[in-house]
Amino acid sequence: MKVNFEMGSRNNPMRIQQKFALWKTFLRYGAGFGMLAIGWVALADSGQIENPIAAKSFPCLIKTISLAAIQVAIPIAVITIIIVGLRFVFAGLSGNSSKVAEARKLLLNVVIGTAIIVGSFVIASAAVTLFGAPAQGQIQCA
Repeated sequence: MKVNFEMGSRNNPMRIQQKFALWKTFLRYGAGFGMLAIGWVALADSGQIENPIAAKSFPCLIKTISLAAIQVAIPIAVITIIIVGLRFVFAGLSGNSSKVAEARKLLLNVVIGTAIIVGSFVIASAAVTLFGAPAQGQIQCA
């Protein structure tokens, strides 16, 4: 099959580059104007943009982010530990010591990752409790 590269053909590399450049420009400027339009719509209602984050201070923000990370990471960690346990069982049944070592390494990585995420929540909670105490009293994070 012979490809036709004439100026009017659809397969012309120059024409393909022009279409790509046109789409790139459209996406770049269209996304920018779209974000501006969303901001104008948000300002049109009340004249102010509402804070989408429920945190009232930086320590509360860190605590909220770490709590969200825990809520996502713990179920993933449980599922991953179950999968790694199955890999241990199948590696033990096959008698392949390299697969057992690989499963042990995966389990260690899952435990370390989970400990880091839980530790970040503990540190964030401690930071809110210890360093977030203003003169009026304790910071209340929602």
